[in-house]
Amino acid sequence: MVVKSATRKRFSAWNQQQGFSDEASAAPRRILMTTDTVGGVWHYSLELVRGLAKFGVEVALATMGPLPTAEQRRQVARIHNITLFESSYRLEWMEDPWEDVEKCGAWLMNLEDELKPDLVHLNGYAHADLPWNCPCMVVAHSCVLSWWEAVKKEPIPQRLGRYRERVAQGLARAHLVAAPTAAMLNAVETSYLPLPIPGLSTTDAAGKGTGQTTRSISSSPWGGFGMRQKISTPSPSLPALSPGPCS
Repeated sequence: MVVKSATRKRFSAWNQQQGFSDEASAAPRRILMTTDTVGGVWHYSLELVRGLAKFGVEVALATMGPLPTAEQRRQVARIHNITLFESSYRLEWMEDPWEDVEKCGAWLMNLEDELKPDLVHLNGYAHADLPWNCPCMVVAHSCVLSWWEAVKKEPIPQRLGRYRERVAQGLARAHLVAAPTAAMLNAVETSYLPLPIPGLSTTDAAGKGTGQTTRSISSSPWGGFGMRQKISTPSPSLPALSPGPCS
């Protein structure tokens, strides 16, 4: 997993500047996570929730797209640290989704107000632009533009201009951005915007004997992201995706 994350010290300082509680500066105990019920993102979300259980993390899983099937609801019922919140709002990559994206954003803000999570984990892009009251991370699993170029091998059509704009806005507002591979993170940077944003300093360094590479980054609004990190063992390292323990 490739992660762009805040250091614990800067995370804590930013929380204090924003008036967040001291508890929010520690590793998150309650996460609001979005997912869709189609394909790999659903399986990824459940695997992550299971991995977080041993760390005492509770997850509110908010679904979009098709409603969960009976089997998917049974899968959730077997996981003790998850609460399921269902919706059928169109996903941002679907045809003409933007009215639903706005309605879904309002729904998610209501969930945040009700649940008071320590961290918002979005398996999508557009909703990172919402005025969250806690840190927000984005996991870039895939995107329409990189798919279009790889599969269709054609120029991006103008009709995808709004999609490009909304994804870029979300990425620019996210406090942390992660991707399953370096290739996907590079595709995001190529298609939307550099991570970190232009004009900020970067320093490269190679990890020794760990199968990891890191790059220190400086960015806003945190006053600095701690690293961009490739983790060679996905499941045991999943908690490192949260801002708190990444220093």
